[in-house]
Amino acid sequence: MKRGLFSVAAAVGVLAALVIAPVQSASAYPPGTAMKVSASPSTVSAGARFTASASNVKPGCSVVFNFGGKNVSVASAAGKASTSFTASTRAGTYRLTATCLRGESASTNVKVVGRAEVHGASGVCMSKSFTMKVSGFAPNSRVSVVLRKATPAGRSRGRTVSFTKTATTNSSGAASYRFKVNRTGVFVVSAVGGGQRASTAISISNC
Repeated sequence: MKRGLFSVAAAVGVLAALVIAPVQSASAYPPGTAMKVSASPSTVSAGARFTASASNVKPGCSVVFNFGGKNVSVASAAGKASTSFTASTRAGTYRLTATCLRGESASTNVKVVGRAEVHGASGVCMSKSFTMKVSGFAPNSRVSVVLRKATPAGRSRGRTVSFTKTATTNSSGAASYRFKVNRTGVFVVSAVGGGQRASTAISISNC
């Protein structure tokens, strides 16, 4: 009889273990992974906005982001949280930190470079070569410069006339572009690369 009672108790214990074992308190989302923080873009122009994101956040945890001495608290959802910051007006490498109020934290670097610019002669002659330059972009990054003129409605069906050149910036974040445009008018010049953008305007005349 004692042996029978022991067998029943043992069986109940095993069944309880099978039911209870899968229930675990997750320490991260998904379980077993460390919290991470990232900046997009990771290289940003002075004074520009960027997005700070945390992933693998513990369920129910509020995340405090810190950048440049400013704290922003964000509630997480599905293991993620994000906010935005304005980069310093001074170039340099700054630390972005995300801390879960339950004790977990992560950090990464954000590189702030000089304000991106595109410049060149304000007035040039049609069909003659001229140079446009960019500066303040991330070093060794691909930057495209586009000259764009909107053709007046009713002429060429309102098509957009554009000219594009792409180059890799040097270690100082600068690059030069040679153009020859066979159109007259005012052109908007846009430079885009590595999450940075700059623009100006030039006038092309039949001189």
